[in-house]
Amino acid sequence: MTGFYLSRLGIRLTTAVGGIIVGLGYILSSFATQVGELVVSYGIIGGPGIGIVYGVPILVVSGWFPDKKGLAVGLTIIGFGLSPLITAPLANHLIEAYTVRPTLRLLGSAMMVIIVALSFTMKLPPKTRPGNPSQSLPSRRSLQLPIIRQASSGTDPSMAYGSATSLVRS
Repeated sequence: MTGFYLSRLGIRLTTAVGGIIVGLGYILSSFATQVGELVVSYGIIGGPGIGIVYGVPILVVSGWFPDKKGLAVGLTIIGFGLSPLITAPLANHLIEAYTVRPTLRLLGSAMMVIIVALSFTMKLPPKTRPGNPSQSLPSRRSLQLPIIRQASSGTDPSMAYGSATSLVRS
């Protein structure tokens, strides 16, 4: 999904849209009164935003460090993985101070502002930047994660999940 929009909107706008969707998912979750509403707002609305915000930096950093792609992508993924070390205690503190609904609104607003602001720093290396007549953004097919290509290519279904090494090879 992200690859489809990257080739049309560009890196920065796609990341900003992802940030807005994530924030909107959190904010809408604060109004949920039933589990089904929470599933829709947090999972169905916010989830794709997280996917966008997760995928774009991986593409960007792999473009900037082609010789050390595995290390660069790994460090980027570690950043996502370690973020609960900051956000979980913060969310607990905010919930104790303000309750759940205001906390979701505050976190959603903060994520939206932070991600949109950070989206302006995202760019591909000069050789893949749109506007360079000799190169353009990678094709939609090349922007798909290898695990998605495996899953959609009809290979063994157990390989659809891939591995960390399959992400680094492509």
